[in-house]
Amino acid sequence: MSEIEVIAGDHYLNAEAIHLFIDELIKEGDKLSLTNSEMLVGYMSEEQEEPRSLDSAHDPVCVIHKVTQNMVDDMKQEGTDLGYQAGDWSISGGTHENMILSKPFKTLEEAMDAAKDRFGAVRFTAAP
Repeated sequence: MSEIEVIAGDHYLNAEAIHLFIDELIKEGDKLSLTNSEMLVGYMSEEQEEPRSLDSAHDPVCVIHKVTQNMVDDMKQEGTDLGYQAGDWSISGGTHENMILSKPFKTLEEAMDAAKDRFGAVRFTAAP
């Protein structure tokens, strides 16, 4: 399995769709009670800026999150077994129609390196 697997589709729709999907991933993390250190948002720019247009490099491109047992159980119920175990790290990005999901990573550092390679993320912040 490659480090990043395309689960549905193979192209991004547009910057707005990506931004909305990442917002939904962050909300899902809130529902799963992930802490700020268990969910990071990746950006293509090193600098933080004020509100900007959706096609800016300052918009989020991916979310890295710690895998919980609830996530593993949900995937099993849906018949999706990607080899995740509670405590692993995962990268998500794209849109609902073009969701990109990573293989499991054992460390946050491995996940961040893969997010840099696949999504061009160079800055990571705790999810809002």
